[in-house]
Amino acid sequence: MSVPYTFATATSSIPLSQLDSNFATAITLGSTNLYLGNTTTSIAGLANVSSTVLTSPILNAGTSTALQLQSNGTTGIYMDTSQNVGIGTSSPSYKLDVNGSTRIGGGNSFYATGNSYLGSSSGSYSTFLTSNVNWNYDELVIQRNASNTSNVRFLGFYLDGDTTGNTNFSAYPGFQVSYSGSPTTGSTSIGLSASLNIATTSTMTFSRNVSGTSTESMRIDSSGRLLVGTTTPYDVNSIATFSNSTHGLSAVTTATGGGWYALECGRTGSTGKFIGFTYPSAATEVGSVSYNGTNTLYNATSDQRLKENIVDAETAFETINQIKIRSFDWIESKVHETHGVIAQELQQIAPQCVTEGTTNEDGSMGSPWQIDTSPLIPLLIKSIQELKAIVDTQAEQIKALQGAK
Repeated sequence: MSVPYTFATATSSIPLSQLDSNFATAITLGSTNLYLGNTTTSIAGLANVSSTVLTSPILNAGTSTALQLQSNGTTGIYMDTSQNVGIGTSSPSYKLDVNGSTRIGGGNSFYATGNSYLGSSSGSYSTFLTSNVNWNYDELVIQRNASNTSNVRFLGFYLDGDTTGNTNFSAYPGFQVSYSGSPTTGSTSIGLSASLNIATTSTMTFSRNVSGTSTESMRIDSSGRLLVGTTTPYDVNSIATFSNSTHGLSAVTTATGGGWYALECGRTGSTGKFIGFTYPSAATEVGSVSYNGTNTLYNATSDQRLKENIVDAETAFETINQIKIRSFDWIESKVHETHGVIAQELQQIAPQCVTEGTTNEDGSMGSPWQIDTSPLIPLLIKSIQELKAIVDTQAEQIKALQGAK
């Protein structure tokens, strides 16, 4: 084959007509750049060609040489000798390394059959996702096609502790988002058991932004305990601690019937305590609610080991006799009470039975005064014993008078 122009000496253009159409030998253009469509050096006939078909074309930069594609004198795409492709960078570290904003749109925007990574090593955000879709569309959708649908991990977070860019998924596991169960075809809600799995030695915290400051709301510690409003469990044997400067925990039911509970406490054993009251620490129990197999017991601590100066009590008859038993109507419910007491009156006689209420600054009622009549039981028992002694004495006197006749 005769080629009138040599690639080493050509300074203008080489007409395609001078190249044999069956020419199949690889062509090396020395060490110079190849410019397509340049005004000084070109291969004529390549411009505006729409019908030419190249079968398995190869663009080879040669041994130990990177391949560059330029426009306007600037390299846009760079392929190194390891076949890593860089866009906007001449030192790609991955099969595709993009330095700059990237937009993927239309159809399956991002689809991977192997391991894929999304991240950044600089800037204000490691990875930032945003879109202009309506509020009721998902910002990010993660779909996994797997034959095993009973237990699948969708999302995993790890800290590999390696700044070189290598990935080690076993060094410092963070947590995974997964589900277990079987999806229902056609269901608008999968209804599976979703889980966030953190490392066994890690603590998962949940925070909110308050005036630009991250403020923790709750956490799950390394032992699986739920802590709300605190970072320390009140009792290490409990599964949850709720701490607050006002109310600790509220339970409300919207049920209108009488068969539903606002708060239900249960236990698997046939007997034992359902609720425990401790103060000033979890180690000191001051009361409980328990079940002995027959009765529900409302217990106040009365252990002899906690008491001293134990002697017989003085009379209680006069104290009981001073308590005013009233008849009244409740203002809100209009229920009539035939026998009851007034907290403010009872406080003057048996203050141990009364919890004082509060009054608002405008004079309205804050929290109402409340009573617990159980502390009166020992006084009633003592009064009955005193009455029994009087009755026994009088019975002996009557018997003596009758025998004297």
